[in-house]
Amino acid sequence: ALLFSIVLLAISVSAAHTNSAEISPEWSVAGETIDYNVSICNVPDGDDPIDEVRLYQASGYDITSAHDKADWFESPFNPVKKYYQYTAEDTNAYITSGNCELFSFTAETPAEETCNIKWKFETRDIENFWKFPEDDTNVDDTNPIIEKTVGNPQYVDGDDLYITTGTPITFSAEDPDPEGVCTASGLDYCEYRYKINDGPFTEWTDMGEPVGGEIHYELKFKEESIHTLEYRCFDVAGNTTGILSEVDIVEDKPPITTKTISE
Repeated sequence: ALLFSIVLLAISVSAAHTNSAEISPEWSVAGETIDYNVSICNVPDGDDPIDEVRLYQASGYDITSAHDKADWFESPFNPVKKYYQYTAEDTNAYITSGNCELFSFTAETPAEETCNIKWKFETRDIENFWKFPEDDTNVDDTNPIIEKTVGNPQYVDGDDLYITTGTPITFSAEDPDPEGVCTASGLDYCEYRYKINDGPFTEWTDMGEPVGGEIHYELKFKEESIHTLEYRCFDVAGNTTGILSEVDIVEDKPPITTKTISE
């Protein structure tokens, strides 16, 4: 009788379907409210259709809401086991072999850097077999860095910087690793824009794909005039340098100076 009970227990927790789960975004900013998507799949060799999905709250995060999904009934948040449950309302909503469904929720991220946080999900099929797929997310609280260098020829007169159409302006950007056990999310993109005199700003121009985790870019202005230059960078998590700016006076003709000699 004992052996028979053990066999029944083993069968009851075995999975008749085979699943996977992928949560995005993988990286987020610390201390922010973020919308997450979870792709739940019944992989091609899965057997029975999935008709129930649970989204468990990960350590350090606070799920504030789960989003409505057509043809799935959403149960209230379970405050004890900390999950939202979705149940298919009819057979047309089942996740069948080889298909995926997207579930979404909103959560507040941890206030500080953290990495490799496990999210647990649960899928149950129509035969009441269940599995617990997992995926990871990370939180990055370090801003990327961008440095700008103005080459020659250039001339500084008080607070005014004079350059020519041949003067290179170079940018170098990176996303430094924070202190602690985690690595940075990595540089995503940098961009710039400028306006001439009091005209409108141009559209943002991308500085190109990161190479080796860094972006290097050179800019030369084509027009002679007063240029207001703005530039910024973002990392994969969404941290930013913010908008940085400078004013460059572009003149190809050398300035004219006069000198008066008293007799």
